[in-house]
Amino acid sequence: MGLVTIVAVESGTKPASPAATLSSWRFDPAANQLEITLEAKTTPNYFLLDQPLRIVLDLPNTQLGKVATQQDYTGAVRQVRVSQFDKNVTRIVLELAPDTILNTGQMVQLQRTTPQADSGDRWVLRPQIARQTSLPTTLPPATLPSPQQPVVSVPPLQPSPTASSAPNELIIDFGQPLPTTAPSVTPPIPTPSPTPSSNVTAPVIVVPASPAPLPNTALPNTAMLSRQSPDVLLLAGTRLNLRYAGESPLLLKAGVPQPAKMVLAEDVRDRNLNAQSVVIDNLIAPAGTTIIGEFETDTRGSRFVAQAIALQGQNLPLAAESGILDAADKVAAANATTIEPGKIVQIRLTQDLIKPGSD
Repeated sequence: MGLVTIVAVESGTKPASPAATLSSWRFDPAANQLEITLEAKTTPNYFLLDQPLRIVLDLPNTQLGKVATQQDYTGAVRQVRVSQFDKNVTRIVLELAPDTILNTGQMVQLQRTTPQADSGDRWVLRPQIARQTSLPTTLPPATLPSPQQPVVSVPPLQPSPTASSAPNELIIDFGQPLPTTAPSVTPPIPTPSPTPSSNVTAPVIVVPASPAPLPNTALPNTAMLSRQSPDVLLLAGTRLNLRYAGESPLLLKAGVPQPAKMVLAEDVRDRNLNAQSVVIDNLIAPAGTTIIGEFETDTRGSRFVAQAIALQGQNLPLAAESGILDAADKVAAANATTIEPGKIVQIRLTQDLIKPGSD
C-alpha cells in the first residue's frame, strides 16, 4: 500500500475567483524550503506519495506561468518538478532522497506569509525532516579481495589516518539495507588499515560482504542474505544509482520502449577484512560503467529496466529495474515525458549478479 496523506490548508466553500497564475517559485536546499508567488488568491493543498517519497503540492484554479519546470538538488530534496496537471490545477512535486525520514507528528509545514499588494500572495512549504542518512563520500584505496569470510565496516564521513582508528564503525550484512540510525559498535580490528587515497573524490556505493548479523539486532528471515559463493558480485536487492549520460533530453511515450545511455553514477565497492584483520577495498565497478537497458512507459508512468552491465570487456546479464519515476505527474498514454541529461535513476537488482565465466 502506498503512503497517501492529503492535507487541506483551509476549509470551507469559496466563491469562484479569477484564475491565479504561478508567477515564480524558488527552492532553498539549505533550508529545505519552497517559496511560491501567486498573482491571485488561491489556497494550495498537499499530499504525500511513497516509492519514492514525494510531496505533491496542488494549486487549484491556477495556471502555470513562465517559470522553470524542473530542477535537481542534493540533500533531502532531490528534485522539484512543476507542471500543468489539468486545465485548472498547477502541480508541484518535491521528490525526497530515499534516506529521508519525515517527522511523524507534522510531516510538512505550509503557510501563507503577509500578502504583497504588488507581487501577489507568497506561500512557503517546508518538509519537516526527522533525520537523513547518507553514504560516505570517500573510501580507502582498492586492493585484491581475500578468500576469507569477511566482516564489513563502513568508514566515517570524515577521513581518518587509518580505517581501524574510526570509533563506532558500522558492521552490516551483505545484502542488508543501511539502517536509519547507526548502532554504537567497536569493530574488532587490531591492526591499522591502509591510509585513504587522496585521489578518490567520487561518491561510492559500498556493497557489504559479511553474513554476520548486526549486534543485538533481530533480522527478518526474508533478509538473511549472505555471499555463499565467490562467483556472486552483487546480491539481489542491491540498489544502484544510474545517471542518464545522453547529451539531449530523452522523450518517453506510453507503449514505446526507449533505449537510453545510462551509466553508474558512483563507484560500486566491496569492503571486507583479510586474514590479518586488515580492511581491504575491492572495486567491483567504477563510476561511468555502462548499464544497458531501456525505459518502459505505460499509463502508470515510466520505469527503467536494466538488461546488462559492461564489465571486464563483456556484457554481463543484469536483472534490475527502477520504481515508477513519474506516477505523481500522471503520465498517460496521450502524454509524454522527458528524461533530462544528468537525471539520477535508482534501480534494484531482482537477481544476483554473477562473475563472468561462472555457472
